[in-house]
Amino acid sequence: MDFLTGDEDFKNRLANEAVPLASIAGPGSVLGRIAMLADDVGTRAREKLHQWRHRHDEAPQATAAE
Repeated sequence: MDFLTGDEDFKNRLANEAVPLASIAGPGSVLGRIAMLADDVGTRAREKLHQWRHRHDEAPQATAAE
């Protein structure tokens, strides 16, 4: 249980360790499957764009004088 912000003593007595949570999603219909595929495609596209930008930023830049 997360008690949000604050440093009150009772919070440590009730929940003194963080427990990460995980979630699993699955489609319940054909429309749900299409929505999950669209979300997956968007996520992968954003990751690839981020990778491409990172590689592009690290590449040595040629100057006009060269």
